Amino acid sequence: MTKVKSVDTIEIKVFIGLKDLDTGRTVPYDVVEKEILDYVSKEKMCVTLTKTRFIYVNGAENGVIVGLINYPRFPKAKKHLESQALNLALHFKNRFKQKRLSIMYPDRTRMLYEE
Repeated sequence: MTKVKSVDTIEIKVFIGLKDLDTGRTVPYDVVEKEILDYVSKEKMCVTLTKTRFIYVNGAENGVIVGLINYPRFPKAKKHLESQALNLALHFKNRFKQKRLSIMYPDRTRMLYEE
């Protein structure tokens, strides 16, 4: 018999560019996937990983969107998921040498940046 379990919907997305600030080279997707797999294995998380392309004034770059949800099998409080997203974003901002990245929460978007 199929059962149903529901939780409050919480979706958070972390937008990460892949152009290395030091070299100008793009971090290959397979390197990103391996890094994220290692990170979520260590942190006991489950995320989605989506390739994307950022188009902006006078430029463009490849990137990824890392998605977190409130998964009914292992429900989390909103604050906990927000904390996980922030920690993940900070880790990969530094790892992929990004000047800025964004975290989109259900009710706001935060940009982490260097001046």
